[in-house]
Amino acid sequence: MAKSYRSAGELTFDIFNFIILGIIGIAAILPFLFVVSGSFATEAEITKRAVFLIPTTFSLDAYRFIFSTDTIMRSIGVSLYVTVIGTVVNLFFTVTMAYPMAKRYLMGRNLILNLVIFTMLFGGGMIPTYLVIRELHLLDTLNALILPGAISAFNLIIVKNFFQEL
Repeated sequence: MAKSYRSAGELTFDIFNFIILGIIGIAAILPFLFVVSGSFATEAEITKRAVFLIPTTFSLDAYRFIFSTDTIMRSIGVSLYVTVIGTVVNLFFTVTMAYPMAKRYLMGRNLILNLVIFTMLFGGGMIPTYLVIRELHLLDTLNALILPGAISAFNLIIVKNFFQEL
């Protein structure tokens, strides 16, 4: 079996890649490690020391505080609700719109698909979305998190193509 030899340039390139990607990887992981180590430190140590990875005094006070209230369980419940209901609503509306779009005899089909693709490429932005949610009286409701994503243009195209293949 023949051995493959790498040139000096290839070796230098690989070493340079490993070093750069290693630095980027460490820079990405360090903030998470700082948050985890800060969660096990005392409040005084967090205010005294700017950056540390190993706390000098081990404390579970932050976890006792978090679990002493119902905030964490309520937050998990809201996340589950928005995820499950949002997925069901998105799936329902996407399939409901994609099935007729798969029919070639539908009048205005190309216009509607072009409008859908336009919304996929050019979003309204944060301020118009806020104005729509405000006018629909959805401020401070969970429906404000669900209804703006009721139809995904990308998913609509995927499901439409799936229906056309049937």
